Amino acid sequence: MFVAAAVLAGPMAFYLGATPRFRTWAFFLPCLQILAGVIVRKSVALAAILLVPFVSLMLWLALIVLRQDVGAA
Repeated sequence: MFVAAAVLAGPMAFYLGATPRFRTWAFFLPCLQILAGVIVRKSVALAAILLVPFVSLMLWLALIVLRQDVGAA
């Protein structure tokens, strides 16, 4: 399940990797999801911790998109 999520999150990570702010570590976000899929059999808590960076980054990006002022033109 996490591997499928990593495949679906790959394009977003590559898109963020093209920006200067996230260039250095955006490509590792899908790797964290694959690692969480491997570790989930041993420790669910550790797998959840590995997903925190990706989820927080996507929530932050969604907040930026939703808060932009579209009608100001």
